[in-house]
Amino acid sequence: MTDLFEKSTIQNQELELFSKILDHNTNAIGVTTLEGELIYRNKAFQEYFPYTEETYIQPLFPITFERINFVKIKTELESQDDPIHFVETNLQNNSWSHLTVTLTTVNHVQYFIFNIDHMLSPEREGVRVNMQLEKIIDQLPVLVSHLDNNDQYIFANHAYTEFFQCTLDDIIGCPIEKFLGSDIYAPLKHLVKRVKGGDSVEFDLSIFKGTELRMLQVRFIPGESFFGDYYIFAQDVTELRTFQKKLEYRAYHDSLTGLTNRTYFLNDFEQKCKQKANDVGLLFIDVDGLKNANDKYGHDCGDKLLKDFSQNLKSLLRPDDNLSRLAGDEFTVLLSGLTHPLQDLHEICQRIQAQLPTMMTINNHRIPCSCSIGATYIDPNIDYTVETWLSVADNAMYRVKHHGKGSYNVEIVSPDMSDQHQ
Repeated sequence: MTDLFEKSTIQNQELELFSKILDHNTNAIGVTTLEGELIYRNKAFQEYFPYTEETYIQPLFPITFERINFVKIKTELESQDDPIHFVETNLQNNSWSHLTVTLTTVNHVQYFIFNIDHMLSPEREGVRVNMQLEKIIDQLPVLVSHLDNNDQYIFANHAYTEFFQCTLDDIIGCPIEKFLGSDIYAPLKHLVKRVKGGDSVEFDLSIFKGTELRMLQVRFIPGESFFGDYYIFAQDVTELRTFQKKLEYRAYHDSLTGLTNRTYFLNDFEQKCKQKANDVGLLFIDVDGLKNANDKYGHDCGDKLLKDFSQNLKSLLRPDDNLSRLAGDEFTVLLSGLTHPLQDLHEICQRIQAQLPTMMTINNHRIPCSCSIGATYIDPNIDYTVETWLSVADNAMYRVKHHGKGSYNVEIVSPDMSDQHQ
């Protein structure tokens, strides 16, 4: 075996002194080439492995070199001033050891120096617990990772490799921006700054798993070192969010027509009233022929009438107008963008009455389907509740029905008349 010191320019007596100093060190010290070939072992190292004939260090520390290779070790050591630390639990003499690896250069040639320290029982117990926790974390269907203050991964569980279809070598030591990609990381940058400042943050993140777009619920949690490290917990909630959207849709939409329902309409109307917008109008519409259709031809025919009526009406409105089915044969339209409220309301009502069919053929039956419309302008200077404004439009609609149906009535409330509707 070639002796490293024979290649140095240090005087022989100094080399002998240096070698004796290393032999009196209680820690095992070994020096290897960049490929792992052992070229020096002090006395303690030889006592650790008294019967080994291995010329390379990798077989002596199988757990360590199963997780990381020398190329990765060299890259990390060249990028930082501190040594790298490992815990080896499968030594030939059945002891637990703490490995410290540094990189040194002699005569322009680089070598690894391994300092091996035997771990005492309390230390082993702490490591054993951590290893058990790591095994548990690896079984969780949750992405768990730990990043240092340079935003580089220093730990990732098995779920990471499955979700991102990569190896741990691809993750550990990689900056999060590089790993996720700049497009995904850019919106998260301010959140990373917050967690490094001590705040926990939670958010949803859309990200591709292979070719499939998934939704992750992500939480950033500050580390315990107060040096800017942090943890990331991410759970795939794609199916949950899809289910939640379905529930939300059902909660705010009418199952028959697909229009927004009374709850959605009242919430939307409430927001517009709070904003004190001066361009809002309200239509209250009643389908005149529904009772006749239900009584003569059955509710299936009546349901078809409502579906066709709602689609025809929707086609006459602007995309921003909120058409809702309030209940039964009653519909509301929340209008916005009125520049001349009275004139605009008349024009909209006239267009609806002119273009909506007055008769429909459903199941070979000719059914009247005219409508009565009550309209009003939502004056922001009048302090009405949503229900009061709805009552104004409803009353305007019933005046139409009282005078023969199939027409419209616009009622404008002035401030001096507002007490009459309270």
